[in-house]
Amino acid sequence: MRYPNNELLKTQVGYKLGYIPDLSEQLSDETLVKYYDILALLAGHKVPLNAVYGLVDMSTCSFKYIQHTAIEEIMLGVQSGEFTKSKLSEWDYFQGKPNNSSYWGSSFQMLIDIIHQKKEDKRRSFVAYAYSTNYLDEMSNKPILSQISGLEFDSRGYPLLCFFKSQDISYLTKNSKHCGIRVEFDGGDDVVICCLPDPQIKKQDIFTERELSVLKLLCQGAESKQIAETLFISSNTVDNHRKNMIRKLDARDTTALVQLSKMLGVLR
Repeated sequence: MRYPNNELLKTQVGYKLGYIPDLSEQLSDETLVKYYDILALLAGHKVPLNAVYGLVDMSTCSFKYIQHTAIEEIMLGVQSGEFTKSKLSEWDYFQGKPNNSSYWGSSFQMLIDIIHQKKEDKRRSFVAYAYSTNYLDEMSNKPILSQISGLEFDSRGYPLLCFFKSQDISYLTKNSKHCGIRVEFDGGDDVVICCLPDPQIKKQDIFTERELSVLKLLCQGAESKQIAETLFISSNTVDNHRKNMIRKLDARDTTALVQLSKMLGVLR
């Protein structure tokens, strides 16, 4: 096992993530390695101060614990202890009846619906990005974006235990009504999206191939004229693609569009 104890994990990830609970008694060795690998990857990036992360027990729809990178009420709207006890209490995983006023209930329901459509050998490879620019949960009114990945699965490939990282994205969005999920399978080779209020699952990415080409050049700092010359299209067409992408993510501006696209896994 690569991480025999909590002290070694702290050595691996440094002090960046703060206190890391010792979960060796609660998790199997295999799950613990996956969990520590995710934390090590997380520590290798700039961790936003408004992020929280932890584990979700999908069988009971409860948070096993929550770790924050700053103070407890940065984005939850409540203290983490209260959040852990009550956040998913009204969501029935087995009956498939989410509390539709809940960001978490809606997100997990969309995720399970998408996983259900995949063959068993693909289900375990998912990485999901859920977002809501109009946070629907009564505990908070802040827009939120979450990354969710599976740690433990049942015999059919459905997640039993998930890792999540969530953060406030109010500084990036216009706060209109957007809520959806983007799910990758097989390392991004297979992408599915679902956006409320239309619950239809679409086998496509958020942006078209042309929009993505424009976005990659925007990320490199190219201006509309440069992008137009590179892609052999007009500057007006470039601007239209940019505006469409900003609308799809409810981004405040082009800089926010690029940052949100990275957070959603669209840009690497």
